[in-house]
Amino acid sequence: MEFTYDAYRSLLELLKQRGYEFASFNNYSIMPMPVILRHDIDNSLVKALEIAKIENECNVKSTYFALLSTDFYNIFSKRSNEILKEIISLGHDFGLHFDEKRYIINSEEDLKKYVEYEKRILEGVLDRSIRTVSMHRPS
Repeated sequence: MEFTYDAYRSLLELLKQRGYEFASFNNYSIMPMPVILRHDIDNSLVKALEIAKIENECNVKSTYFALLSTDFYNIFSKRSNEILKEIISLGHDFGLHFDEKRYIINSEEDLKKYVEYEKRILEGVLDRSIRTVSMHRPS
């Protein structure tokens, strides 16, 4: 398979033709043939937006996971915030992409505390509830 935007668009259309339904993490269990699309935004919000637009053109919804701490983008900048809101306006969902290596975690309680902390921050930035968390390179 080619890793191009056109190939991705073709894959989405093929899945739809074969009877798959695109689901969220909240509704997949009620579908006979669900596909959950998820994207960890590790490097580029601009590229994530391009994927989100393609999915929107194909009438497909997915979940994007944003990092709070990364050297590649800043979710607090005006432009980044505009991109995140545009992805949401296309009907996509957001979750937290949590990087545990940014913290000193000695217990499960520490992990829960930091995940909740970042979740609240992302909820504030996006002005919406965050229900899913994806671990970034989990150890």
